Amino acid sequence: GGNVRAITSGGYTFDMAANGVLPAPDTLALFDDLDLLPEPAAETAKRRYLFKDGGLHALPSSPLRFLTFPLLLPSEKIRALLEPFLAKKYNAEESIYDFVKRHFGEAVADLFAAPLVLGVSGGDAKLTSVDALFPRLRTLEQTHTSILRGLIAQQRAAKKGDSPARRLMSLPGGLGILTKTLAERLEDDIQINSGVQHINRDGDSYQLTLASGEVISANHLVVATPAHITAALLADVAKDAATMLAKIPFVDMRVMVLGYDRVDVPHPLDGFGFLVPSGQQVESLGVLFTSSLFENRVPDGKVLLRVLLGGHRQPNICEVSEEDVLKIVRRDLEITMGITVQPEFVYDIRWPKGIAQYTLGHRNRVNDIMDSLPSNLYLTGNSYYGVSVNDTISQAKTLAEVLAGRLEHDITPSCSVN
Repeated sequence: GGNVRAITSGGYTFDMAANGVLPAPDTLALFDDLDLLPEPAAETAKRRYLFKDGGLHALPSSPLRFLTFPLLLPSEKIRALLEPFLAKKYNAEESIYDFVKRHFGEAVADLFAAPLVLGVSGGDAKLTSVDALFPRLRTLEQTHTSILRGLIAQQRAAKKGDSPARRLMSLPGGLGILTKTLAERLEDDIQINSGVQHINRDGDSYQLTLASGEVISANHLVVATPAHITAALLADVAKDAATMLAKIPFVDMRVMVLGYDRVDVPHPLDGFGFLVPSGQQVESLGVLFTSSLFENRVPDGKVLLRVLLGGHRQPNICEVSEEDVLKIVRRDLEITMGITVQPEFVYDIRWPKGIAQYTLGHRNRVNDIMDSLPSNLYLTGNSYYGVSVNDTISQAKTLAEVLAGRLEHDITPSCSVN
């Protein structure tokens, strides 16, 4: 289930959606339970670029490098570095743009906030809730007042071994090995790829009609589909929740996976990739240097790029033909990276309504949805409390613990719709 899948085609191995995770306790525990050994990304993956004013600029990795960053004026750099002295706690919900602006100044917000949110959720930084999408930033503020002080404290803790180093990791063969292994471990206990057509409720139990015509009955039901699909499934069993779920916005995402001969790509590909702010005459949201992140993903002498499109900037991107999207991408890659040749390998990934948007008020909306559910109906997935793989795993573990306690004396089957 879900979007985490890996593909091997033409000698190239790549992920359909997330291509890595940062180390988190619940994720590491799941890897261990499944006997999966994660592999760290290359050290150069820490380097991120921003395309602006016709060139790729490495993002500053320290305050000292921030001082030499060419895309900000001296006064704008000084304002940002004064954040520890000017920062104040703020308790009301605000957008990511306003949060960054309040801490680091308008210039930093204009330059970094929009591409950051586009790279994570495809959303609009001025409409996206920092409390919902990046609660860690709010926690840093509440704990340290200053975001810079909080980040420095985290770096020191990581060096002392008090917290895990935040280095991207994946699995040999792609992150999709995680869901593949989960399915293999559970295949004797669950029905895989059995589409749910309808859900009814009879008293305190649920009846799920599958595409095969089979009907499954259960006293507890977990629905882990995206909010807009969940809304349709629950229309007859939790009408109030379904109405609110249908109002959670989503954006389309498109990923063009392109393979090239190494000699045809002028850039050294010495990093994770780059993001593109608006106003740069480039339609793509960003490019990931996939072949530079993990070993054994491409044939010898080849490189692989993942070009991201869509989000709030291109709301209908999934309806555009592959030929036209490839024209857009080739033009963008010539502008940003100097690539002029046609790719030797192309894989087109479309995610219509691919990512939920955590707009202002999202947390209250989710609380209202959860409060409206019957006590034996549960929702999980990345539409509610975090869009990342780590968030989804943590939510699933918490819910599983709750269910285990409730089912201890209940022998009636339970179902999960995924």
